[in-house]
Amino acid sequence: MQKRYLSCNHYGRTQSYIVSDKTLEERISLLENIEDVIRDVNIYKEKFEDSVDIKEIRKKWLSGISMSDIVQHENAVNIVTQHYSFNMPWVLNGISKKMKKQNLIEEADTIEELAILVELGLPNIKSVKIYQAGIRSRISAYEIANLYDDDLWEKSIRTYKQDLIDHADYYKNQVSENAALWIDLLVRFSKRKFIKIKKVPNFRYGKVHKRTKRLMARIINDKQYLVSPNFSVINEIGESDIDFSKVSNINGIYFDYDEDDKLWKITCMNPYVVFT
Repeated sequence: MQKRYLSCNHYGRTQSYIVSDKTLEERISLLENIEDVIRDVNIYKEKFEDSVDIKEIRKKWLSGISMSDIVQHENAVNIVTQHYSFNMPWVLNGISKKMKKQNLIEEADTIEELAILVELGLPNIKSVKIYQAGIRSRISAYEIANLYDDDLWEKSIRTYKQDLIDHADYYKNQVSENAALWIDLLVRFSKRKFIKIKKVPNFRYGKVHKRTKRLMARIINDKQYLVSPNFSVINEIGESDIDFSKVSNINGIYFDYDEDDKLWKITCMNPYVVFT
């Protein structure tokens, strides 16, 4: 009954958003409505951080506002780092997968897109792609994204990246000093060589997922470990059929737990890594 209740509520609210103008305000409202529905559900309770300023934090985070502005609010750091950047995208992706199983494709895609925006704290997919292209400042990514008219899924991260590199001088004259510095960094790092590594296969790992949903491979004192981002889990890996050594200590490579498949799967957010 609880799952059916959740499904009906998410479907109705998502449908309302789909037929709306899809403004930032409506997107923030959709996120708030979803959070209100699942906040008191037992399986999600422990994933929520709360604050008397939650409305302001939600609005500023999804609007791409600077963290220096957001942190003034009560419990803002935990809400952003634990709730919005980590737990909420996991919950939203779970909802999206359930919708896809019910053949609610447009609704599922809408929630999946919202999960991406919530994770990075950006107002639209165009800003996300600029961020992932190498402009690793939320404010600068949003500022630069506003120079582009398009907002299409079909335009790739690589396309934006190459355009910024090829026309760096033009874009630098259109943006703030801080954003221009990020474009300079993008041009400089574009000369770096890509790291080619073999993709680590999906794997099972006991009941570690009950303590964390994300792991990183690290070599500490010549020993292989899998650790959580907050280091609440630090497990040494002995003999194993899986070789983590090639991805150890490479920034932007994670292993995320898939609740549906019950497997740990590799996630790469490093633009200079190519899997072979």
